[in-house]
Amino acid sequence: MSTAKIVQMMPAHGWVARFQEEEGEYLSPLVGWAVLQTGEETRVAGLVAGEKAVEVCDQDEDFLGYAYMPDTIEDMLDDLDD
Repeated sequence: MSTAKIVQMMPAHGWVARFQEEEGEYLSPLVGWAVLQTGEETRVAGLVAGEKAVEVCDQDEDFLGYAYMPDTIEDMLDDLDD
């Protein structure tokens, strides 16, 4: 599999990536959207903060999809401030 090149990035305020875990579903706020190019293929994918780097979330085997949840993101950020 060849490496994708990021052609463009844009904000993703209010969007989350959904992942399956043993305990249930886990939501991770997107840090942005990226237009990715691999050979002749061009696609858009969400980016999330991984343990050591920003990662393309749809490459994770536990990835379920995206959801727009602006209120949830604000609540998550408020919880971090507490």
